[in-house]
Amino acid sequence: MINGKVLGMDIMENSFKHILVVIPAWEPDEKMVTYVRELEQRGFENILLVDDGSTGESRRYFEMLSGDSAVHVLHHEVNRGKGRSLRDGFEWCLKNMEDCRGVITADCDGQHSASDTEKMAKSLILHPGEMILGTRKFDGKQVPWKSRFGNRITSFVFAVFCGKWLNDTQTGLRGIDAGLLPELCKLPGDRYEYEIRMLIFAVHKKVKFHELVIETIYLDDNRQSHFRPLQDSARIYGVIFGTFFKYLLSSLSASLIDLGIFSLLNIWLLRGCTLAENVAVSTISARIVSSLYNFSVNRKLVFHSRKNIGKTMAGYYLLAVIQMGCSAGLVYLLTKFTGQKAVLVKIIVDVFLFVISYHIQRRIIFSTHQESKNHQDGKNDC
Repeated sequence: MINGKVLGMDIMENSFKHILVVIPAWEPDEKMVTYVRELEQRGFENILLVDDGSTGESRRYFEMLSGDSAVHVLHHEVNRGKGRSLRDGFEWCLKNMEDCRGVITADCDGQHSASDTEKMAKSLILHPGEMILGTRKFDGKQVPWKSRFGNRITSFVFAVFCGKWLNDTQTGLRGIDAGLLPELCKLPGDRYEYEIRMLIFAVHKKVKFHELVIETIYLDDNRQSHFRPLQDSARIYGVIFGTFFKYLLSSLSASLIDLGIFSLLNIWLLRGCTLAENVAVSTISARIVSSLYNFSVNRKLVFHSRKNIGKTMAGYYLLAVIQMGCSAGLVYLLTKFTGQKAVLVKIIVDVFLFVISYHIQRRIIFSTHQESKNHQDGKNDC
């Protein structure tokens, strides 16, 4: 734990020598030079520019700053993406700044002010072990509608499938405790999806978030942004939905197995039994086989759990019983008090319980060692 008195002195003296600012940059302009010089004036002594394959006139802006004592420059021969640039920046920090307390990531296109970056550094020092997010407000007239709409949708989807509401999931201004860097360097993703993986990683690791309100700056309708709405959004949502899609496929395939076994027993193998015996044996047998299949797939392929199989199986079947009871109770009550058809009510109730069951399985039943297993497999999604 860092001494609180030392932290306070650092803030009062505007000494950020233990903070690294990482700025990924592809085809920057003079706004990057202005931003970096303002950071130097505010006491930042370590600024890492990651040139992500810039060409032509853009390269001269790196040359203008490379002589500054506070500036370090990494060059990519070709464009590799923002995620790769951030990861290379984190790796550089681990190799070259042993006394680093934290890293601030920032964009080069003028969307982040030096004053907000200074506030981020102070917040990072005061909140060790946390992830600081520079949160923008999207209610201003200068905010493009697509940015406002896209951010709200992503925050909602992230909350539903990853279990944490964050007001600005796409902010590029972030403060990261140095202790998190080794594991962040293991996360996959070379482009914008890497930033969402960072948030998912923090949620899984139960890292505390601190949201710092910053100025919302959009220049020229954000035309300089290299974000590709279709391709990059697909990558981001693919990460967010990743585990849930596998969970959904596991459930659907289990349902097909259940139906197949029931049909096989009901139509052919148990034809000589009474109707009651036929239905009871077919239903129970089909449910035992399909639930064992679903449990195994969820444990090994969906949530990658290494938790004790006995404990996870007990939790899984207890959840199944509770879920069945909740379904029956809610369908009965809602049908009685709303007057709607029971089938329609059951569909709505079971969809709701399906999502709840997903979160319980991910967070509780199959949770142990999930993060480390995901990192080894190159997976970190919801």
